[in-house]
Amino acid sequence: MELNSLEIRPNYGNYVFEFTILYASFVVNRSPIGFITTHAIGFVCLLSACGVVMLSNIQRWGMLPSLCVLVLIAASACTQAIEQPVSGLVTLGSEWTEIVPPKPLKVVKNEQAIRLELTGISDMQLDNTLEFSDGRRLVIDAELTDDQGTVYDLALGGVAATRYAFFYRAGDYPPGPDYSVDRTIVKLRLRSNAIIEVDEIRWICSTTP
Repeated sequence: MELNSLEIRPNYGNYVFEFTILYASFVVNRSPIGFITTHAIGFVCLLSACGVVMLSNIQRWGMLPSLCVLVLIAASACTQAIEQPVSGLVTLGSEWTEIVPPKPLKVVKNEQAIRLELTGISDMQLDNTLEFSDGRRLVIDAELTDDQGTVYDLALGGVAATRYAFFYRAGDYPPGPDYSVDRTIVKLRLRSNAIIEVDEIRWICSTTP
C-alpha cells in the first residue's frame, strides 16, 4: 500500500483521557483560581473535547448513539457538586467559634451542606455526635446566618471516607433548595463539647433526586 493512500486520523480519545487526568490533578491539588471556576472550565472543556470525538465518529457510530453520549455527559456535568471554601484549619471548643467565609456562600442546586474535614471519623449518631476511631465521641453544634440576619440551626446528616462530616439545615422546610436562593450565607458558628481540630470547612451544593 502506498504511503499517500493512508488516512491519518488524530486519536481524540487520547486527548480526552489526557485532559481528564490533568483536570483531576488540578482539582485534587486545590486550584488557586477557585473550585467553582475550575469545575466550570473543566466541564466545558471536557464536554467540548467529547463533542469533537462524537462528531469525528458520527459516521461510524450513527447519530442517535452519539447524541445519547453527549446528553449523558451534559447531565453528569449538571449534577456535579459545587463547592465554596469557608475556612481552613480551625480549633473548636466549648465556646462558639464564629467564621466568616472569604466570600458569601451562594445557594445553588437543591441541597446545601457544610462539610467539616476531620481525621479518623468512624461513625455518627443523630444527636450530632461524631464517633472517632480512637474512641472519642464529640458533639458538634453548628448554625448559619444569612445576609438578612436569619439564623439556621444545623444537624449532622452524614459522614464519608472517615474524614468528612456533613451538616444540613435542621427542621422542616419546603421542597427545593434548603435556603432562599435570593439570599447568601455570611456566617458560620461552631462549638464542640471537647477540643477538636477541623482541617477544612467547605460549603457543598448538590443536586439530589
